This record gives sequence, structure tokens and C-alpha cells, in this order.
Amino acid sequence: MSRSAFREALARDAERVFLNLQEFGEEHVFNGVGLAAVVEDSDAGDTMRAMDDMVNPGTYGLDVQTRTVRILDGVLPRRPVPLEGVVLDGLKYEVVSVVPQMGMLDIVLARRYS
Repeated sequence: MSRSAFREALARDAERVFLNLQEFGEEHVFNGVGLAAVVEDSDAGDTMRAMDDMVNPGTYGLDVQTRTVRILDGVLPRRPVPLEGVVLDGLKYEVVSVVPQMGMLDIVLARRYS
């Protein structure tokens, strides 16, 4: 199997299996775009410690909700970028990171509150 055929197979699997609404995927609205996604809540401390250029907000008594949003790459009009404000299902978040993963995007979001 050629490299491009392998990538095409991964993209098909991402849509048919991982983002399938009858399997793992759920309907969400990301910046006004309805899409199938897998959304996972994360331990904020782990996410924030992994960011070399940021201080852990917990140090200052701030609580942080982090979520990883996995979507099909190309479903959004453009990729979000770190530090950009976005809205997921009506709640405002800040983008921590965006990582392409075999035809999908892993978007880590953070929402700070005290």
C-alpha cells in the first residue's frame, strides 16, 4: 500500500469509525459550525504543565477546564490557532494547541474561571 493510499484509508477510518455518531462521535457546534467530534475532558494541571511558555493558573487560585476536541481535518473553514478565542457548544474557550493526527485534528481548549 502506498503512503498516499494509507493516508486515505486513515482519513476514511477517522470519519467512518472514530467520528461516527453511532460509535464514538457526538454532534457539537464549534465556532458556529455543526460537526461530529469526540470531546474529552482533561486534567488541567497536566495540560498546563505541558505548556513551556505558560504558568499553571492553579498557582494563582484559578480553575481551568480543559477539553480535547477531535475532529476531521478540513471540516472547519480554517484551522484555529493557539491563543485564539473559540466557542464550543455555547461556551467560550481559548485554544491551547492544534495538532494534526492522521487525517484528524486534536484541538486542546482551556477555559479559566475562579
